[in-house]
Amino acid sequence: MDTQTITCPYCGGSIAKDTAICPDCHENLSALVRLQHEHIIHYNQALSLARDGRLDAARDQAIAAVVHDPSFLNGHLLLAKICAASGDWPEAQARVARALELAPKNEQAKKLAVEIVRNHQRVGGAVVRTVVRNAPSIEPVAPEAAQPTSTPQPVGPALGEVHSKAHQLGMALTAAAALMMDMLREEE
Repeated sequence: MDTQTITCPYCGGSIAKDTAICPDCHENLSALVRLQHEHIIHYNQALSLARDGRLDAARDQAIAAVVHDPSFLNGHLLLAKICAASGDWPEAQARVARALELAPKNEQAKKLAVEIVRNHQRVGGAVVRTVVRNAPSIEPVAPEAAQPTSTPQPVGPALGEVHSKAHQLGMALTAAAALMMDMLREEE
């Protein structure tokens, strides 16, 4: 299948990724498009929140991004930077280690790993600001620029039901991740 098209689950027609209406059967596929890009939506929200200094909310969104797509390299890199900025060095190291598992030759991940390892035992705002400032920048990702992690499968005629269940699952996973983060914070 061409990476610039998706298959309509209603009629099997091929549609461009930049449209949400099937040209053959005229069905609205915006829910399917959103599901395919959910990790990117959360990533971009996390990036915006982090830039505004809202690190707790940014962390929640970055976790949601990697929950929706565990192989999303930029999501793990951003989460590592947020954890470093929050002073959570073990989690920052774990996230950058996952990024290096996904892309062992990625220069951005290597530089971030070195910066985190270099500073993980020092404490203080100056160190945190230095890590965030010196770490490689991560820019927003447009859906068309994201690399697909798998070939989308047709979801059948009950697209609204699938979207609803996927949304419920995503909300449950996000809530579970937030609960886990709260438990980790309580242990500190």
